[in-house]
Amino acid sequence: MFFQCHRRLDCGVIVCYIMREYVCNKDIFSNLTKEHCEQIRADIIDALLTNQQTDTQQIVDEAIEVVLEDKEFWDTIDNDNNA
Repeated sequence: MFFQCHRRLDCGVIVCYIMREYVCNKDIFSNLTKEHCEQIRADIIDALLTNQQTDTQQIVDEAIEVVLEDKEFWDTIDNDNNA
């Protein structure tokens, strides 16, 4: 169960907003209102309940796949751990 303070913005929603905008290379606005946060929360809930794959998720999935397939990256990690 989630408890919200009615007069404060939800920091979890704000973090999700910042991550989404950053991953999509969009501007991050610092003047979010309570109404903006409520809409962002509604969008998150809608995406979760309808099992939508958003553009953001597709970008994240592709980035993860690139890293997982990058042999040079993993060799560097392995070398650092064996040093």
